[in-house]
Amino acid sequence: MTREKDRIAKKVKKITQPEGRPILYNDEMAFAICGLIAKGYSVCKTADTVGIGTSTVYAWLRVYPKFLDMYEKAKEDQADLLAEQILEICDDGRNDWMEVNDKGNEAYKVNGEHVQRSRLRVDARKWMASKLKPRKYGESSRLQAEVKNTSDRSTWLSDTLNDIDNNK
Repeated sequence: MTREKDRIAKKVKKITQPEGRPILYNDEMAFAICGLIAKGYSVCKTADTVGIGTSTVYAWLRVYPKFLDMYEKAKEDQADLLAEQILEICDDGRNDWMEVNDKGNEAYKVNGEHVQRSRLRVDARKWMASKLKPRKYGESSRLQAEVKNTSDRSTWLSDTLNDIDNNK
């Protein structure tokens, strides 16, 4: 992770201005920020990586509509990435079991800490994906209404329909 951060920082350093001066918005910086967000970085981590403040990113989102569009697409890509990571976490069972040598008896037992950590990682990603792309990853909710068929209502409805038919 550190090597990747250093590589990105070198690439972004070419884009930014010398230290002490404010960094001006440009397309290269916008692509770098949105690329990192699409890779799963948070806005805070992205801003730190490219060497600007988080508030600068949010200010650019309000000022530059093109950047806002790119950011929204990057967040949608991030939701898809999170869904893919859920599958990887679920399929990875490497540390789910640990070897126990108890009085010469070799056995395996569940590594509860690792299983719980994996569950937490999956749940966090599911929640985040459902917020970033609710139509695709959110829980579908249906509005259900219960209609009680009482004789008063059904009589009223049929009387009203008959009155309408008679007035024609």
